[in-house]
Amino acid sequence: MILLSYPTEPESSRTFYSGQQGIQTALIVLAVICIPWMLLGKPIYRIIMNKRRAN
Repeated sequence: MILLSYPTEPESSRTFYSGQQGIQTALIVLAVICIPWMLLGKPIYRIIMNKRRAN
C-alpha cells in the first residue's frame, strides 16, 4: 500500500511502521530507475551483438 500523502498529525498516522515513508520513496525511485533499464537492455544488447558479428 503506497501512501505518498502522509498526514501531518501523529495521532492520525496511517503508516504501519516507523521509516515507512523513506522506504516507500526509495522503492519508487528504484522502480522508476529500473523501467528504462528493463526496456532498453535487450535492444542495446542486440545492437552490440550485431556490430560484433558485422566485424
